[in-house]
Amino acid sequence: MNATARDGIRFRVVQTEAGWAAYVAGERGLRRAFLPEADEATVRARVAALAPEAVEAPRLRPELARQLREYFRGRDLALDAPIDWEGITPFRRRVYEALAATAPGETLSYGELARRAGSPGAARGVGSAMAANPFPPFVPCHRVVGSDGSLRGFSGPGGPLFKARLLELEGR
Repeated sequence: MNATARDGIRFRVVQTEAGWAAYVAGERGLRRAFLPEADEATVRARVAALAPEAVEAPRLRPELARQLREYFRGRDLALDAPIDWEGITPFRRRVYEALAATAPGETLSYGELARRAGSPGAARGVGSAMAANPFPPFVPCHRVVGSDGSLRGFSGPGGPLFKARLLELEGR
């Protein structure tokens, strides 16, 4: 048995209505999630690049697969996963936790998220945290918008158009 299998770091690929998504989880929770891609090979390549230690487990945490499928159908927008915070800085953890507490369809500016995370004036730091978010859509970075409400700063697959699609799915 290799170290990864012993440590329980696994991944699962899930087909959703928006494409092929994936997530990586360990004993303590979600370690990484991947927004849908147009094809399965692309999402598998992203998993291999960003979580090379993970071993595929087709039955990994079925509740997370169900949540992703329902979310991208627009049926159940409440995503909830235990998160493994290992390797996440205290600032980013505060930002991600504050963002995860926002309601589906609610948007907030980078500055507002910085305030909610207890770091007023750290809007640029929030932007960096959003760009590096390892847990989308469980930590819904698509809900963060410019101070003027513009949809910018989305580095996920599909860019701002996909961000708009996610917000539309959530009823905004």
